[in-house]
Amino acid sequence: MIDALHLLLFLHIAGAIIAFGFGFTVPVMVRAAAGDPAAMSFMVRAGMRVGDTIITPTAISMAITGVLMLAVGSPFAKSAWLAVSVVLYVISLVLVFAVQRPAYKQMRAIMESGTPPGPEMAALAKKTRATGGALSGLVLVITFLMVTKPF
Repeated sequence: MIDALHLLLFLHIAGAIIAFGFGFTVPVMVRAAAGDPAAMSFMVRAGMRVGDTIITPTAISMAITGVLMLAVGSPFAKSAWLAVSVVLYVISLVLVFAVQRPAYKQMRAIMESGTPPGPEMAALAKKTRATGGALSGLVLVITFLMVTKPF
């Protein structure tokens, strides 16, 4: 029989795979769409849809399963690596909601306006690439901390 802690751990790990797996494929898809305004428009719209319907709810569910694991008696409640992971997770959410999502919304508005992409679009694309890279790095560091529990 599976106990509550292991069920929550499963949901937490499954959530991480679902929430963050897609983000590692985005740079490949964006490069494939480069130079094709229709393909790039689709990428931006699809990325926002995936973010709104899958990534954001699942990423938030990870906070819930994490708190529930602590509530049912996770042995790692006072671990330094967990505290660092939580701080990095919060930083990643701030980056998503304060930088990434607004930039994608601006990109979509530019694309839907029918005006040719100009310097503003290039600046937004650069911003989303940089933030996306930082988010990927944060996810990798958090994963490392969660798996290795180094301190």
